Amino acid sequence: MIIEITEKLIPFSQAQLTEWKSGINKRSLLPDYLNEQEVSLILNQPEYHFGEIHVLKHYHDEGWLGCSSYALGNNYPASEARKAGQEKVRRVISKEKRKRFVEISSKTRDVEYGTGEPDLFLYKPDGEYMFVEVKKQTDRIRPAQFTCIAQILATLDCKVDIVYLCEEGHSHTPKTYCFNLNTFQGQAKK
Repeated sequence: MIIEITEKLIPFSQAQLTEWKSGINKRSLLPDYLNEQEVSLILNQPEYHFGEIHVLKHYHDEGWLGCSSYALGNNYPASEARKAGQEKVRRVISKEKRKRFVEISSKTRDVEYGTGEPDLFLYKPDGEYMFVEVKKQTDRIRPAQFTCIAQILATLDCKVDIVYLCEEGHSHTPKTYCFNLNTFQGQAKK
């Protein structure tokens, strides 16, 4: 089975990025439900986390809760920053689905380090959940990410969005990606 996902464009302004990098009101941009370890990780790596937090805020405004520090399997067992996210995954996704994901992913990729897992895990109080991969500028989906997204689509029965952060005033033609749920491969559509 082949599933196609077309990038969702989310705009940002240079002013938002500058404000984030300078630290002005940075904490106010973070959802209040994040744990202190995750907040600390985000605030200590501002260049790296702007895109994730900007997209997390976008989805939060649409009624989603979520996190950027999580793990689907048994990866990162000692990570305090990922502990709350891992617990959210365990509460929201059934044990059977998580077990199937781990069984399949352990055969096809290095799950010890969470290789390829999307940037965000999102959920709603009603039990709906999804994953979001965030891209910007020249960042592209790597082979391990194609594999992981295909495995998520095949085993967890949820939506996966691929978001491209587009600076206001710049254009970007959304790419469409194809994921083979039988072989766990993927590629950008030509």
